[in-house]
Amino acid sequence: MAQSPSFDGVVQGLALPDADGEAETRVPPTAQPYLARTIRHLSDLLFLPQGRLSRDAVRLIDDVLGRLIPYASLDLRCRLAQRFAGLAHPPRNIARALLHDRIEVAAILLTSP
Repeated sequence: MAQSPSFDGVVQGLALPDADGEAETRVPPTAQPYLARTIRHLSDLLFLPQGRLSRDAVRLIDDVLGRLIPYASLDLRCRLAQRFAGLAHPPRNIARALLHDRIEVAAILLTSP
């Protein structure tokens, strides 16, 4: 049976190389709408009424979004930060991805009540 590529390998495959050959946190413009839609749909799941998702499902979505968020547009990252700023306890990997982002994104979470 052929082994499927790791999730990190797939995500790295979306990144465009910079001048040094290192992956940047950008995706080709043609893929950006698909990435944005995927991130929005996954984040919507985390706002379902409590008990609709198992803890394992929440952890899986948190892990996936924590890895995809850095590849999203700045506008989408800001909107996600606004959305998750309203939660008393945002999922760990999502919060980490947003807090380690540019100041415009991190400030939204840091200044939320």
